[in-house]
Amino acid sequence: MNLSILFRSSISPGLKPSIGLSLFLALFLLLYITSQAEPPVNDGAVLYRQAENLAVSGSFDFGYHAIGYSVKGTDGRHYGKFNPGGAIVHVPGAFLSRVVEVLEMDAQAKELHMALMRNIMPSILGALTALFFFMTLRLFGTGSKKAIFWTFVYLFGTFFWNYARDFYSEVLQVFAFNGALYFAVKYNTGGKRIYSLIFSGIFAGIAVLTKTTFILFFPIFLVYLAWRKPVAEILKISAAFALASLPFLSLTGYYNYIRFGEIFTSQYGEYLIPLGFHTPLFTGLYGLLVSTGRGFIWYAMPAVISLFGLRNFIRENRREFVFFSALSIIWLLFHAKWSVWHGAETWGPRFLLPCVSLALIPASAARFEGLGGRIAAIAAAVLIAVSFAVQASSAMIHYPDFYRVVPYKPYSSIPLDTEGRPLEPVETDNLYMVNFVPEFSPIAGHLYLLKHAVTGDPDLVSDYPWKRLNLMEPRVKQEKISINLWFVRFRDEAMPIFVILMIIGILSVLNLVYICKRFGTGRSQPGA
Repeated sequence: MNLSILFRSSISPGLKPSIGLSLFLALFLLLYITSQAEPPVNDGAVLYRQAENLAVSGSFDFGYHAIGYSVKGTDGRHYGKFNPGGAIVHVPGAFLSRVVEVLEMDAQAKELHMALMRNIMPSILGALTALFFFMTLRLFGTGSKKAIFWTFVYLFGTFFWNYARDFYSEVLQVFAFNGALYFAVKYNTGGKRIYSLIFSGIFAGIAVLTKTTFILFFPIFLVYLAWRKPVAEILKISAAFALASLPFLSLTGYYNYIRFGEIFTSQYGEYLIPLGFHTPLFTGLYGLLVSTGRGFIWYAMPAVISLFGLRNFIRENRREFVFFSALSIIWLLFHAKWSVWHGAETWGPRFLLPCVSLALIPASAARFEGLGGRIAAIAAAVLIAVSFAVQASSAMIHYPDFYRVVPYKPYSSIPLDTEGRPLEPVETDNLYMVNFVPEFSPIAGHLYLLKHAVTGDPDLVSDYPWKRLNLMEPRVKQEKISINLWFVRFRDEAMPIFVILMIIGILSVLNLVYICKRFGTGRSQPGA
């Protein structure tokens, strides 16, 4: 088979390869320039430690028992509690970082270059994830300019930005999900070619390799793909999708077996039984959707604009609307019951990241016409600007800094047994004020810390957001907060690299603008 033909046919209808490449380059450079200075923390540190072991020794073995983060496998070795996909993807960055580590150079320069090497894979995956979002919009007939605009909103105007520059597995999860979604929609709207089924199955398998919960989506994908199809085609769809995902499902099962002794046991099973699914459903739903600390509506504000395009989207894409709704509902219900529904010490409702693209796609169908439409368009622009400012505060302030300052009982203080299991219940109330009290929300906290970082004021007691409540002072009262951007943290050593990347980034954006003007912005026709 001619691979160039396969590539050209696999991109979305009407998308010139040069537009896709230029958009990816622009997105990658913007993410890379705004990537973080800090090393991995929390769950990200666990995955990155495994990536380092893979890069050096080719083994998932921690080499020691990391209480709370590893489990002793059936072969006596210690493995991470998470699925292997999130570690595998960081191997290139971990390898390059180790190479830098052994080089002879100034300590500050070494830290800078190690940070740049670590940040390569999150930036690449973040850009590819956004590119899949762009290509999906094109499948629904969105013009190039409009699709590019909403792609930038998706990446930098929602809480996905934070995870596209972090070491948690979420960026790989959403990359795989957006890939599976794109090829599934392409199959039903773009000629029903077998390669779309295969690629959708591959990306779905990668999602499960990263987080077992994605197996919940398989029946929904298959029903969507097979709906009202002849029996022969249903069999073809099921076989192609299943066989394409099988290698990744098999690897996940094998990894579970060497960790837990059973193929179908995962980190949601025996290992974390003390956590379980004990959250009252209403509490989880309220918390994930509208609470001031974790509410989706506050961390993905542009999704509100989808309300203006929902009617048009449903009229033109009823089947896809049902598909997106089913995916969102099953994902939301599952995580609303999880004891740690809020995702612990992180930014926004991280478990709902796959839902961001689903919620934002209908926004591209919004029509702002007449006086009322112009007023709504202005309100939408303000909403996007505010959302960008909120996400920028997260990009500039390392979220663990907020959790060191805000008064609450840290998860690190919960006693664990020798196998890493909690010795006392892990309650949602552990982060109750952060999740539900507006003055304690991470958004207010990050803006407060950003102010201190910009002004250089180390006095954190004078103006903390919850001061008027007269409850508790910050746990850290005096500290100079730093900006979590590599070119700010390592200013002197980073400036030449920063200038070069900025020049390339500006040129890539200008090139993207030129290509859009040259090839026009006509609507892509579904099924073309």
